[in-house]
Amino acid sequence: MAWGDGRTIIDRFEDTRHLTRAVLPRGIEPGSTYQGFCKAMLSPRGMDLLDRARVHLRGQIASRSGRWEKRLGFVAFGADGSRVACPRTIANETEFGLWGKGATHPQMNLTCLWHMGVGLTWDWRIAGSDTGERALLLEMLPSLPEKALIVADAGFTGFELLNAIQESGRYFLVRVGSNVDLLTDLGAYKREGTDTVYLWPEKHRAREPLVLRLILVGSVYLITNVLDRTRMSVPKAGMLYRLRWGIEVGFRTLKQTLDRRTMRCAAPAQAKMELNWSVLGLTLLGLMSVAQIKRRRKDPLDWSPAASLRIIRRARAAPGVSRRDAAAARDQLLKRLGRCTKDDYQRNHGKNSWNWPHKKNPAPAGAPTLQRASKALRTRASALNAAA
Repeated sequence: MAWGDGRTIIDRFEDTRHLTRAVLPRGIEPGSTYQGFCKAMLSPRGMDLLDRARVHLRGQIASRSGRWEKRLGFVAFGADGSRVACPRTIANETEFGLWGKGATHPQMNLTCLWHMGVGLTWDWRIAGSDTGERALLLEMLPSLPEKALIVADAGFTGFELLNAIQESGRYFLVRVGSNVDLLTDLGAYKREGTDTVYLWPEKHRAREPLVLRLILVGSVYLITNVLDRTRMSVPKAGMLYRLRWGIEVGFRTLKQTLDRRTMRCAAPAQAKMELNWSVLGLTLLGLMSVAQIKRRRKDPLDWSPAASLRIIRRARAAPGVSRRDAAAARDQLLKRLGRCTKDDYQRNHGKNSWNWPHKKNPAPAGAPTLQRASKALRTRASALNAAA
């Protein structure tokens, strides 16, 4: 159903049910109604299936990453969130709330961790529009490998979040803007350099400050707790931050290519289930394709979701094959998925004419506020270090 292109959720259910009847052994019939399907999927067994499938996919991504597990020396993950609309019913408005100026639809907050090595969704959480991305990222933190690097935009700069990431033994590379205050010359770090800064908000000064490096890449300011300058050089930080853009492309794939910008289910539990399985279905499609792309010794980040989706939908609509020919048909399908890569042509002209009327042009994040630590703050930091 996640791969279907039906205009309504009932159309997707009926198309998938018809396909399921064709492939199941004789004498086994799938359920006949969408209502029964929802009841089964929202039961404890159905929710357990979703959790187990999510964990299983993470294991498959980890085991199949191979030499693409790391990018620039890090097992790196992009973190970001996006809002997904659902039908404007009283139940959905009550559960998810409205968001933004002149909001017309209830919206769910979808926050994802994206594996920057193979370009696939590693984990995700869904909540109402009033639940922040930071809280959802904290929920997903235990699913990350040890010493993983989280690369995120300016929405993930809170002291509590960054401190939790550091205490978990993981690293971060996060953009900061004018809404972030940083201290210099605090003296809390023995190897303090010109790029050493401290995140130590006033309400958290009973705790030790976060020792960070401030990196300027073009006009973008980044902070990281990777204090080794040889391991995280300025050029490497810039390349890692640019790779994070893949998660934005992933959201566009979900909403436009897969056509899941707005969920079709009118009840909150079903809408959340629809979005969960849409993300899982897209991740499964990517895993199938990336495994074959790697066999061709191509970079997994070259995967084209649109091409894979076309091939899967054609296969769904194709006449069935006999059991004797099933293995050959499967191998042929996988070979086709392995050829689903992006065009490698060189663009000779810019996209200056692409002046979309509804394109968002947010103001730049700006530069963080740097303030030299006072003598009182240096004394306080020294006392905390001594107590530790």
